[in-house]
Amino acid sequence: MDPSQEAFQTFMLGGEASSSLETSTPSKTISTPSSSSKKGTKRFGPIVTAFRGRVEAWVQADSQLNNVLHSILNLRNRIWWERKKLEDSNQNKNSWHCTGFRQSNHSFLLKEDLETAFSHDLLQHEKMLAGARTLISSMAQAQDGMGRRLDEFLEMEGLTDAAQNIQDAMLQVFHFLGEELYRKQCLVSRIMDSCHDGLLSDDLKEEKLDGNPRSVAKQCYNAWLSRNTRKNEWGVVNKLLDF
Repeated sequence: MDPSQEAFQTFMLGGEASSSLETSTPSKTISTPSSSSKKGTKRFGPIVTAFRGRVEAWVQADSQLNNVLHSILNLRNRIWWERKKLEDSNQNKNSWHCTGFRQSNHSFLLKEDLETAFSHDLLQHEKMLAGARTLISSMAQAQDGMGRRLDEFLEMEGLTDAAQNIQDAMLQVFHFLGEELYRKQCLVSRIMDSCHDGLLSDDLKEEKLDGNPRSVAKQCYNAWLSRNTRKNEWGVVNKLLDF
């Protein structure tokens, strides 16, 4: 077992690991934890547990928001396609057109079906945007909760070696997730800003509107996850959560 992980386990168990060794090892080779050390463990333990809870909430919201961005990307592609098909059907005024044996590139969907799908997807797109706002806010709240728990830990005195290792890990996780939160807040902001008339039309100039809404959604979705580029930092987060 990794020394830092072993220290974390001993710290979280509140000395139980030491007591289990006493039953199989002569007493003269065991150093019994002092009462002050046990009291310190009881004080630090709830703080670490609460910190881990906030990290877990952050990670869960992050995963859900990744799924929301994927839905937004799919919806924007569908909305654009449905809009194009509706425009084609409006331009075709001959009801008998393409009803013969000749093949056509037009959709076989009825205009009423297209209108229903178009309205539904627009509503779903609005719901997904609202969901993105809620989830990114939840991540920010979880980050604030981590900061409060960490401040409580930093104010403690008489840290043991195990407690110091845990404090260092908590600091690393807090700073890393803070950087990730800011980066992902910028991505969500791009998604929100790209929700304009370009969602329905290709006639607008992209350089004035932060790019095509569909391409923006794809870029933000592809850039969301960072587990491949920051493996070490995510490894510390996972180790903290998997205990």
